[in-house]
Amino acid sequence: MNSLYVMYGIATVVFSLLIQVAPSIDGYRVFLIMLNYIFLTYLFFFSSWFRNRLFFPLLGRIRKD
Repeated sequence: MNSLYVMYGIATVVFSLLIQVAPSIDGYRVFLIMLNYIFLTYLFFFSSWFRNRLFFPLLGRIRKD
């Protein structure tokens, strides 16, 4: 579960920084950051398909290597 929290934190920081440095979305930054947090929160904590089919098998392969 700790790896889930860490990857969620990393993903939110990375996507927020991408939104901050994009010059073409000046008036919509707050909206896009909030949309980003909602989307990532749903994927990491409420979508069992994302966790069980994508995240945990990928994490297992990373730990195996």
